[in-house]
Amino acid sequence: MPIQIWNKFTEMLSVTDDAKEPRDPLHVATAALMIHVSLTHEDIGDSEKQAVLLSIQNHFDLQESEALKVFEKAYEHHNESTDLYRFTRVIMEEMEYEQQKEIVRLLYRVAFADNHLEHFEEHIVTRIASLLGVGPKDRVAMKQQVRAEISEE
Repeated sequence: MPIQIWNKFTEMLSVTDDAKEPRDPLHVATAALMIHVSLTHEDIGDSEKQAVLLSIQNHFDLQESEALKVFEKAYEHHNESTDLYRFTRVIMEEMEYEQQKEIVRLLYRVAFADNHLEHFEEHIVTRIASLLGVGPKDRVAMKQQVRAEISEE
């Protein structure tokens, strides 16, 4: 990645060069969107937090401690943010369409963490999918895929 693009992302997300901080804005942006979905109940529940952490860890191939740092940084950025565009823009600039669909699948994993998809959770995932440019047909396919995965677990 050219240094100018990296500097733009780190400046936008206030990511520092401190070794203790997560450095990949894509990880932080993705986690912040998952946190947004999980906060539909005003506070993140244990099942949702676990779903976010596991999704971050597995999707980005991170160690548990790294995933926790990403989660903490994303939670901080989410609380400071006034809109979702800040996060979806990073994903749109970095990922291809198939990868963006995968982000929607991760969002549904978080929404279904308690084995129930509430109307408001569905609305938020739909809104984020739209910001990511993921169409209704693909969004519904991701939801059905996650529903099937959960029923098999």
